[in-house]
Amino acid sequence: MSDEPISESAANLNILKLSVIDSTNLFAKERFNELMDRTAVVADSQTAGRGRGGRSWYSLQGNLFLTLVLKPNLPFSKNSAHLAMTHYTGVTLCLLLEKMGLKPEIKWPNDVLIEKKKIAGILAESIPMPMGRLGIVVGLGVNLNMRDSDLETIDQPAISLAQLLPPNKRPSRDRFLRQYLNLFFEQYELFFRKGFSLIASTYDSFLLYKGERVRLQTEHSLTFGTIKGVGPDGALYLVGDDNKLREYYVGDVWLEKA
Repeated sequence: MSDEPISESAANLNILKLSVIDSTNLFAKERFNELMDRTAVVADSQTAGRGRGGRSWYSLQGNLFLTLVLKPNLPFSKNSAHLAMTHYTGVTLCLLLEKMGLKPEIKWPNDVLIEKKKIAGILAESIPMPMGRLGIVVGLGVNLNMRDSDLETIDQPAISLAQLLPPNKRPSRDRFLRQYLNLFFEQYELFFRKGFSLIASTYDSFLLYKGERVRLQTEHSLTFGTIKGVGPDGALYLVGDDNKLREYYVGDVWLEKA
């Protein structure tokens, strides 16, 4: 971290603005106990941004690098909303992008795409807390202002708001942050009471590759099948070549080309 953090308080929210750090998720995890609930950690750029599975996240200045520190005041269970935080984060982002006139899609479980190109990635990590509670740090990286030449260096198709919106319609990083936080916390408490069911139909409407044949890569296996949707807890429903319906909680999904 090159500069001292700047703290900006808002209603029930604390925005901590940093300059250059290794990773907003790592910063939040290392300081989880001292950071207030609903703290938003934001960096101008990252030197070691991470995605799921330890993959790198391209962290060029001008984009959004955000981690939310969440400390729900309720016990954790296998049916609680904690496990669907990645899905909730993705849905709220899609709703914001939709308000901008865009057509986002969710590539299960943690990527948001526009025009079949990645615009955002999500990484949620759990932090044990006293009294059977479970905290969460959820990282969100959004491509806001990447040039064509920057996008060409990424190892998968990617896009940013700079390619999608005219200059007079592109929000600044801080404006986009505020809009997103307002939307995220609008139904946050209700989400923890109702769980994934609150967003199930909305999530399904954004689900990419529904009804299409895909390959699903997990740490130990490669499966082919057709996506039928998601279950009541956010698990992916996949019909395999044996015509059996199975559910998956982890893995990477890719369209199986003819």
